[in-house]
Amino acid sequence: MLTKRVAKYVVAIAVIGFFYTVGPSLDYYVHLALGQMRLLLDARPIPEILAENQLDPRKKARLSFVAAVREFGQQTMGLSVDDQYTCFYDAGGRPVSWNLSASLPDRLEAHIWNFPIVGAVPYKGFFDLERAQRERNQLESNGYDVWLSPVSAYSTLGFFADPVLSTMLNYSDDGLATLLLHELTHSTVYAPSQTDFNESLATFVGKEGSLIFLTELFGDSSRQILEARQRRLDAKAFHGFVRKLVTDLDSLYNSGMSREQILIERVSVMDRAKADYLSVRETLLLSPGAYDGFLDWRVNNARFLSFKRYHDLDDFKALFSACEGDMRHFVRISQSCAQTQVPRSCLQDTTAKLKNGI
Repeated sequence: MLTKRVAKYVVAIAVIGFFYTVGPSLDYYVHLALGQMRLLLDARPIPEILAENQLDPRKKARLSFVAAVREFGQQTMGLSVDDQYTCFYDAGGRPVSWNLSASLPDRLEAHIWNFPIVGAVPYKGFFDLERAQRERNQLESNGYDVWLSPVSAYSTLGFFADPVLSTMLNYSDDGLATLLLHELTHSTVYAPSQTDFNESLATFVGKEGSLIFLTELFGDSSRQILEARQRRLDAKAFHGFVRKLVTDLDSLYNSGMSREQILIERVSVMDRAKADYLSVRETLLLSPGAYDGFLDWRVNNARFLSFKRYHDLDDFKALFSACEGDMRHFVRISQSCAQTQVPRSCLQDTTAKLKNGI
């Protein structure tokens, strides 16, 4: 294990050397490489932790649960796990990274950053909060809507061995399984410059895969499964509500009004949505107050685009149904479509062929 970690340290140094040739953004890439090295070198192998005599029983159970999810993801779902989540990093209760995204205030149009390997993406990651805040402030001063949020986990697309973060162990069984399978999907399927496809795919696989996993673990009629299903119904209601809000804002932005009028009217659209939220809240059965944070939202196109990026699931639901719930088949098709110029069109065409028996 030490040899592998040292090897990855050397790789990270090489990455710094590569990015040195790109010039202006050197300090940003150095900060990324150093942040990643810190995680790699400070992470401990999970088998080593599990062998400790005085290990807290709850921590042992959570780390064992992670191992079970990894095995399920590989054996049942066909995900690439390699040495992902075989080490543990103590984050000290703090986020290890932050994501920054931005949009013009009068259009649902994401600001785009371009990076080697991953391509054009609508967000920028940081290990250093102060650095992220400085760039956020600069974008705000240039008139952008900006959304800066902590990251619960992230994927290096299999290039490094992503560790289990200590903050992840506080998740419920459903939440932890969903998160792990989401991130493992990124290591398995990735379409460069197609962030909405990548994130919505990972969201779908995480939610569907975790439900299958929990059903096998606890039983179809267990309390855990009944609650997980209800949680998904509640989420579906809230996500549908936010999608309508985003559609209303998009209609406003394309109405032909002046920019000044749009900026005034979009606040009114948001206020009406907050009033309408109360009727949605009444339909939530498992946790009526779970989404009350919406009442504190400000109208922010960057935040809405981030939400949409993770919840555009219809094409994936249709394909999964056409695959008759066979997740391995679904993942293989997604891998193939990720290699095409327009992955979503590929999904739609494949779904139609499957439904027609072609």
